[in-house]
Amino acid sequence: MGSPQEAVCIVLAVQEAMQIWRYVAIGDTKTCEQCNRYDGARMTRREIYATFPYLEKQSELVWLPHVHPNCRCELWLEEEGEKEYPFKPVPAGED
Repeated sequence: MGSPQEAVCIVLAVQEAMQIWRYVAIGDTKTCEQCNRYDGARMTRREIYATFPYLEKQSELVWLPHVHPNCRCELWLEEEGEKEYPFKPVPAGED
């Protein structure tokens, strides 16, 4: 049997593997077809790492997929039991 620290590391790794992230596109006239197709998609970390090679972690709750240059989309960590996000990001100058 492993140490308590090893057990904690295993539990954290399992929790991270079970996290679900939602792809959020701006959804305005500048949003490309590829980003529109991803919009609303729910993904695991493994799927995200396999799909977005230029991924950037903006914070613990928001990642940037960088699907293409000037991509404004985000990946948001879903909270347990959350069905929909209360808002979508607003492009600069439209608030």
